[in-house]
Amino acid sequence: MGPSLRCYLCNRKRDSKRSLHKIPKNPNTRPAWLAFCKLDETIDDVSNIHICCDHFFDTDYLEPRARELGNKMILRPGSIPSILKPYQSSAILITPLAPHTTPSKSDSIEEQKVMQNEDVSIPKKPILSESKYVGEISTASLTTPRRAERSLNIAKRKISQQAKKIRKLQQQNIRLRKRIRNLEDLMIHLKSKNLISEKLFIRWG
Repeated sequence: MGPSLRCYLCNRKRDSKRSLHKIPKNPNTRPAWLAFCKLDETIDDVSNIHICCDHFFDTDYLEPRARELGNKMILRPGSIPSILKPYQSSAILITPLAPHTTPSKSDSIEEQKVMQNEDVSIPKKPILSESKYVGEISTASLTTPRRAERSLNIAKRKISQQAKKIRKLQQQNIRLRKRIRNLEDLMIHLKSKNLISEKLFIRWG
């Protein structure tokens, strides 16, 4: 696993306290991983997708304290990522005020500084919402090579589906035309044998 690999969900790199895990090949857990990441294996290339340990609970590991002890973090068999937003903003600790008192000006200034600096430490959440249908494809769907490739695959799949429908309709049309010709031949035969009247023949002719 190269140092440039990042978590697909939060875009964080691997470091001494953060491990990355590939989507398992086990058919019992693989679908759950893909669903959690909103990936479609028939469209997306998931061969190099990694999820970091921040999206798992400590109990998902064979050694729950592995991160704390600096040991290798190994998932238990059957573990599935379940934490979508591992990075929440730090809580602002405000000391309770004595009854009938108001906060001082210095306290208000300090709280404002904390709130201003808070956004700096919050990593940007990756945009996971992607087009799944041709009608959802927009210019935003072509902003990266991976998104463009995904959109192209969606379009190809839709074209293939439409081509199959067209072939099916053409075959149905051929069968219906053949039935009409057979009915016309039958009417001519019945008329030649005087089994139907002229009036009926003209009506159905």
